[in-house]
Parts: sequence; C-alpha cells; structure tokens
Amino acid sequence: MARMVGAVGERLRSHHVLSWSAVGVAAAALVVACFVPSLEIAISAFIGAGNDQRGFRYERELALAFDVGWPGPLALVAGLALVVAAVTGIVVGSRPWLVVASFGVALALGLLVFDTEDQRLSWAESRGVVAYESPHGGPLLQPALDELKAEARASPEARNPGWTLTGGEHGFSSRGLTAWRVFLWSVLVLLWLTGYRLSRLALGPLASVALVAAATAAFFIWLVVRTLTRFA
Repeated sequence: MARMVGAVGERLRSHHVLSWSAVGVAAAALVVACFVPSLEIAISAFIGAGNDQRGFRYERELALAFDVGWPGPLALVAGLALVVAAVTGIVVGSRPWLVVASFGVALALGLLVFDTEDQRLSWAESRGVVAYESPHGGPLLQPALDELKAEARASPEARNPGWTLTGGEHGFSSRGLTAWRVFLWSVLVLLWLTGYRLSRLALGPLASVALVAAATAAFFIWLVVRTLTRFA
C-alpha cells in the first residue's frame, strides 16, 4: 500500500497535476464567462434644447461568445484550447511544446484584456457618453456599437429632424460587468500559472516563483506609473 501511495505521489509530482488542474479550472471559468453578458455599451441622443430637450438612452449587454467582434469568439476558442491543454498536461506531463503553446495562448488573452481595460472601457456618469474623434470600440466592441447605432437610428424618435447623437458620431460609454471580472481574473491566473510552468523548463521552483512575482510586480508598477502620467 505504501509503495502504491508513493507511486501515485510520484506521478502527481512528475506530471505537475496540481498546476495543470489549476490551469484547467481557470480556463473553464473563462469559458463560462464567455457565455454570460460581460460587457455593457451605451449611446444616447437628444432632441431639442434647453427646457424642451428630451434625451434617449440605448444600451446593450454583450456576451463575448456571441455579441462582439471576432476577438470574443476567439477568446472562447482559446479558453477551450487551454482546457484541452490542461487535460493533456495532466496525462502526459509538462512537455515543452505544451508549456510554450499554453503560455502563448494565455499571453494573447492577456493582450486582449489589457487593450479592452486600458483603451475601450470608460463609463460616463449621469447617463452620458465619452466623445471620441474616431471609432474607438476596437475589433471587440465596434461591431456591436455599429449595430446599436443602427437600431437607434431606426427608432421612432429618430425620425424627428432634430434627433442627434450625444457626443457625436463616435461617442459611447462602456464598462465591464461581473462576468468580465471573472474573465479578467481567469486570464491573470492563467498567465501566472503558464508563466510559472514556462520558467520551470529552465529554473527551479523557488526561482520560477520569484521570476513570475517579479514580472507581475514590474507590470503593475509600470501600469500605475502609466496611469498617473496619463492623468497628470
């Protein structure tokens, strides 16, 4: 019995079952989040001026799997691929090709999250919008924004000659919902886990943890400095 338990323990360690299981759980959470409305977009319009002005609000909640541009469905495919990679890692262990591919997929998801959080999400208070000089939704949000504007222009109130989009042609508000937070944190966990597995190809456990922690700290410091610079 002791020999059997030892053999099972050795298999768990050699195939890195715990870390690949964590990858699978994070990837599964990401996949689920893709099917739940995770982003909200809004535009507004008005008719008239002063005391006679009437405002109109058009909003839509978006699921990454169905309602956004091509990066959304691609993120779902990436999440499913990482679930498969996690199962493969549990079965065959941390083969270099599997580790590198998993980190590459997680990194691509991280770039999508960063672009969306940093450039695309901005929610104006008091039912307003953020004005932009050019289309600003990016490949993820712009198709849904175009559809929402088309629906607004087809509304009964838009037949009024004075109907005007607030913030100009490209103004909109957008924000992440609870499912977006699940998606975001799942991606961060996947980056940490696959980054650790990647560093373990060349380094020991403690050095790998230190490297991932240092990279994470450096990124957040850069992000804070960048944010402060933008608002200075």
